[in-house]
Amino acid sequence: MGRLRGRANRARFFLLSLAMVLLCAALQGCGSSGGSGGGGNGGGGGGGGTPPPTVFEENQKTGTTDWQITKAAIHQIEGYASAPSVARGGTINFLISTTSSSYTLQVFRMGWYGGKGGRSVLDPVTLTGTEQTQPTMDPTTGLVECNWTSSYTLQTGGEWASGAYLAKATTTDTNLQTYIVFVVTDPTTHSDLLYNIPFFTYEAYNAWGGKSLYDFNSTDTVAAVKVSLNRPFIGIVEPGDGDLLLHDLDMIRFLEKHGWDMTYTTDVELNAGTIKFGQYKAFITGGHPEYWTKEMRDHITAARDGGTNLGFFTGNEMFWQIRLQPSSVSSAANQTVVCYRSAATDPDASSSTTESLTTVRWRDEPVSNPEQRVLGAMYNGSLYTPADLVVSDASSWVFANTGLENGSHVPLVVDGEMDSDLGFGPANLNIVAQSPAVVIALGVLYNRNADMTWYQASSGAIVFEASSMRWSWGLEPFVSYHARPAATSAAMQQITTNVLEKFGAMPKS
Repeated sequence: MGRLRGRANRARFFLLSLAMVLLCAALQGCGSSGGSGGGGNGGGGGGGGTPPPTVFEENQKTGTTDWQITKAAIHQIEGYASAPSVARGGTINFLISTTSSSYTLQVFRMGWYGGKGGRSVLDPVTLTGTEQTQPTMDPTTGLVECNWTSSYTLQTGGEWASGAYLAKATTTDTNLQTYIVFVVTDPTTHSDLLYNIPFFTYEAYNAWGGKSLYDFNSTDTVAAVKVSLNRPFIGIVEPGDGDLLLHDLDMIRFLEKHGWDMTYTTDVELNAGTIKFGQYKAFITGGHPEYWTKEMRDHITAARDGGTNLGFFTGNEMFWQIRLQPSSVSSAANQTVVCYRSAATDPDASSSTTESLTTVRWRDEPVSNPEQRVLGAMYNGSLYTPADLVVSDASSWVFANTGLENGSHVPLVVDGEMDSDLGFGPANLNIVAQSPAVVIALGVLYNRNADMTWYQASSGAIVFEASSMRWSWGLEPFVSYHARPAATSAAMQQITTNVLEKFGAMPKS
């Protein structure tokens, strides 16, 4: 009798649990004006059993230009995500402050989509506006960290494609708009390419609250030595975009336009060591990944030594070493980016057990580990004006099907910051382009060469270095018009294709 009663109780419990699951699913699917929404599987991410679309399949879906900001806010509405990334199927919080009584929130995945550049994955929801408490600045370090409450919880779908995403918040009374940028990762799916979004560099340049890691945009022209992930981005092209629109989006559009098999990650995963590099043929980046922790460098070096190809379609990468510290308001790990820029002021430099973590340039003492040992070239100046790419080894596979010859010029595609061979590369380093350029430092002009390089590691991995920070501007013209006339180049598109195919990847179209 007791056994039968137990079975009946378990049956009732099962039916009640099933009813609750169905009710929860129905509520999540409504996408109403509450504090959470979205679609797909819940939990901590990983996507459940729903396979995500490939990049090619994703970009066959209906796109929209509604993701674009038409009336930029200046602090009237702003926000940030609870983390730079979320695994597909997981949840992420948006923390938003506004002077308006209400606003709408819509979420887009960025890609090609027939040239429209984005696809809506969450229709607009209307939320009640709240003006959140503004943080105070630490007078010693310059740290500014928000302690805001969540305004909306987004449930990503297990069927969502990995990628760069923008949440667009719009005030209902004035139509002022801002972005919140985040990445949906996919740690379980194998793909040819893994594209990294450099959030730590985004934060280094972010002066929200009055301080960045730079003098030029910090209050009193005094840089902070610590910046927090927990604050909105002022943005460079548009409010809240971090550095996505200026340096990453053109390459993302190019790659997705041609259907490269690709998933996305961020500095967070690279630092944590959670990336399973055996799932990918190559790790690539096209943004501005200037700031690296020791863990990030160790993990990418191990990936190369394990046979994963590396593609750096940029310049001035892996320049500064940083450390991560917990949040100052919640003690959550790895929420604060630390960079003193000087061994004389960095407390870790005073101990032999921690001096390898000193936040100086990788090439400087006491770290003394030039980044060229990984990259193939290393930072050698900020360009005074854009320069031509000049071919020096047209016989290289890098230039196959470009029609370029030794001495050929590709106009104005070496831009921003550049890298050179400074003598710390591997013995088998190949320099395939040497581009004369004028760089500026402290108001003085210098003549230097930007060196495009590649080498093969003992593991067989190929490492390619473009040595131009704005390489992506030569791939797609959409974003670059914000800064200067587009320099889209068929030659640069072909070079990029050659490198990715050398890595073993193939485009769908």
